[in-house]
Amino acid sequence: FGGAVLMDSNQKLHTLSSDTLEATGIAFQVENAAVSADGSRLLYMKLGGIHTSDMKTPEETKIVQGISEATAFVVTENGKTLYYCESDGTLMRRAIDSEEEPEKIAEDVTKLYVTPNKDTVLFMTGSQSAVEGELYAVRDGGTAKKLLDNVASVEVYYQSVYCYVNNGTSYDLYAGAGDDQFDMLIE
Repeated sequence: FGGAVLMDSNQKLHTLSSDTLEATGIAFQVENAAVSADGSRLLYMKLGGIHTSDMKTPEETKIVQGISEATAFVVTENGKTLYYCESDGTLMRRAIDSEEEPEKIAEDVTKLYVTPNKDTVLFMTGSQSAVEGELYAVRDGGTAKKLLDNVASVEVYYQSVYCYVNNGTSYDLYAGAGDDQFDMLIE
């Protein structure tokens, strides 16, 4: 490919060739975007659906059929699996290159996080109005595993994931490598 992907102020995505430095519009009204692990495809939310586009051509394909409103999505670091939330908070999983129906993973999901661990996604459940929720991890092909209760925030940094957990009187800081193991750092 040898170029870049840019989103302008009108939420239009462009590919920018390093040879010609000319922008070519490939999608309009984009809300969120991610590049596949091999750099060959762009995945993005547009008008509530999740689409993909080959990086060399502006041809777009809706890859998740049968949903009208996706509110968020993440792609695992290995680029093999797409996780997305429907408007009712249902978390779904689908292999990117599969024609199979998406699999339901959880309900009442409020946030999704891509982790440094190539096949793991973290997610929070709870009420949209709640300040705290439950933190779960799910791996490609696996079932969701509950990790922590009363989680106030999650931050993903380069090779680490940090979260603050309400212990009733203050907040404890936990850290992990993006898998399903967290250790308390500060009480």
